[in-house]
Amino acid sequence: MRDPRTWLVRFGYLTIAAVTVTVLAAGQPSDAGDRALLFVLLAVAVGGWLVVLTLPEHKTLYTVAAVVTGLAGAALSLVQPNGSGFVIGYMAVAALALRLPRRTAFAAGAIVLVAVGYAVAVRSARPLTAAIGVALGAGFTYAAGAFAAISREARETAEALLAQEAATRAAREQAAAFAERTRLARELHDVLAHTLSGLSVQLAGARLRAGTTGADPRLVDQVSRAQALARDGMGNAKRVVSALRGDALPGRRCCRS
Repeated sequence: MRDPRTWLVRFGYLTIAAVTVTVLAAGQPSDAGDRALLFVLLAVAVGGWLVVLTLPEHKTLYTVAAVVTGLAGAALSLVQPNGSGFVIGYMAVAALALRLPRRTAFAAGAIVLVAVGYAVAVRSARPLTAAIGVALGAGFTYAAGAFAAISREARETAEALLAQEAATRAAREQAAAFAERTRLARELHDVLAHTLSGLSVQLAGARLRAGTTGADPRLVDQVSRAQALARDGMGNAKRVVSALRGDALPGRRCCRS
């Protein structure tokens, strides 16, 4: 699944490029000072927007850059009334709604809205109508940015919940495996270790009896070997039980010959 943030950034680059072309194509003021001011304001708007696109995690810098971009767009509307500077203001409002907390975004967006609304209204033959149009446009872009922010937060929350669920499932599986190993260890201890322990005791008694009744020495030696094997088997069983329980596995002991 493609990251929506990548598409938002690409859309942001395309938008500022389109606005730049539109501003340059709309005609430049005849006055040299106004013409120079137009290029300066356009450069400020583009620079601020690039900061918005590239540094979204630095909230303070992001906020300042977005507000500066919006104010530059408002100033462009004053210098070039027939241009699209107001669109830059809309972009700034959407960016503020997309990344900032609601109150901060609303306050900063209101500053940009007032500036853009004033710039458009003061140059319009119908100031009230122009101001209302700017307010509606800014409101729409703010709502779009806020909706995108809510969608992003919901996606991040869902990803966090999925990660938490995966961690919980892994912990449950690990606990179940540990419980199964503990059960096997208990059964081995109850059956194998006890059996070998009893066998070792019986063989010790048989060896003692064989030695006191004058039995063949070879028989006594075989019983001794069997007793040693039983003891070694009991030690190996204890190590296996410890390993199943998760204890440190001691080094192997050599079987007695």
